[in-house]
Amino acid sequence: MRSFQEGLLAVRKESGWGFYNKNGQMVIPAEFADVGNFDGGFATVKRNGKWGYYDAQGKVAVPVEFEEVSGPKENLALVKSGGKWGYYQVGDQMVISPKYKAAGLFSEGLAPVKNEGKWGYIDKTGKVIIPFHFEDAYSFSEGVAVVKVNGKYGFIDRSGVLVIKEQFADVNSSFQEGVATVKNGNKFGYIDRKGNVIASGYDQVFPFKNGIAEVRVEKTSFSLFAAVGYGSGTMSIGGPEFNNALLPQNTKRGYIDQTGKEVVPTKYDFSSVFHEGLAAVNVHDKWGFVDTNGKIVIPFRFDEIGFPANNSFLEEKLGFFCGFAKVKMQGKWGVIDTTGKFVVPAEINSSSDLMGGSFGLLAVKKNGKWGYMDTNGKMAITPQFSDVGIFWNQALLDNEKSYYIQS
Repeated sequence: MRSFQEGLLAVRKESGWGFYNKNGQMVIPAEFADVGNFDGGFATVKRNGKWGYYDAQGKVAVPVEFEEVSGPKENLALVKSGGKWGYYQVGDQMVISPKYKAAGLFSEGLAPVKNEGKWGYIDKTGKVIIPFHFEDAYSFSEGVAVVKVNGKYGFIDRSGVLVIKEQFADVNSSFQEGVATVKNGNKFGYIDRKGNVIASGYDQVFPFKNGIAEVRVEKTSFSLFAAVGYGSGTMSIGGPEFNNALLPQNTKRGYIDQTGKEVVPTKYDFSSVFHEGLAAVNVHDKWGFVDTNGKIVIPFRFDEIGFPANNSFLEEKLGFFCGFAKVKMQGKWGVIDTTGKFVVPAEINSSSDLMGGSFGLLAVKKNGKWGYMDTNGKMAITPQFSDVGIFWNQALLDNEKSYYIQS
């Protein structure tokens, strides 16, 4: 069993995987060997080695008959059949038959496709809009797309004209919030829509989100402890938004704004992305929280920072979620609010016995059973369940309340 997503819960029975709604009704029959999570109203399903899509109403969106599927985006799913890629219109039919060795999703009405070793762009009827003369090509974003010409990357507009000349060794991401990440030599930086460099000289960079982006630099110091920990697999840092990489301690992290100014200096050993205006940061083996101006809001006094739930859905949200964060102090786990005040005392032995949540209810495991504690540290729902999920504020997610309790 997984957590609810978009109002539906994936459940595995003896007959296979299916989906229930919040009323306990089976919406998609439990007959699949594997399923994905709902995203944008659709979920992948697998049967007899083939993939397809179902929608949230339990209807087949893309028949379960393809070797691979991706999307859907702009009402078109990318599907693979006979080793070639084509496009299937959701709930209807194949609109562009599989004939491309490689292809990308539609974005802004165009999709990159590869033909006879070169990339070009087609529209939703399959008509070639931008001819096949690129060595590599990516989906459009904010009116431009990354392409590779003569071994270098640049950006084209919808007519295929290079609006930012090919000059970059690599492009980490296309434009987001008016900024793109690029690489020249061994260093990464950011450019604006005119190709002007707004920041450079970083060893790792990440896309902008809400006007701020994480950057990393490699310092010259080296920690034997970190090297031993890395080699033995004992060193622990955050989740997938950290690129799932165990980094040596000479990697320092900070954040820049869209002018290129370092609003959080590159001095922290580890950090999370910003959630609810705060990022978890680590220095000298202690964790605290900073705001988007770099101000230390919650001092460095915690041994570890945890994730809000014990499942993959929220695994990237290290730090605050719905106003609360799991922290470890003096060998015990508790929950703090955004002021740093403990709302669940640091008295829980294991991070896996404590989950975050909203609506003033936080999941806690005691004596082998789960219950819910309020923000005064008192049990609001007596521990009695073998497994639980978290309450969350869907105003922050999907504008719906979703949760599950399995007794």
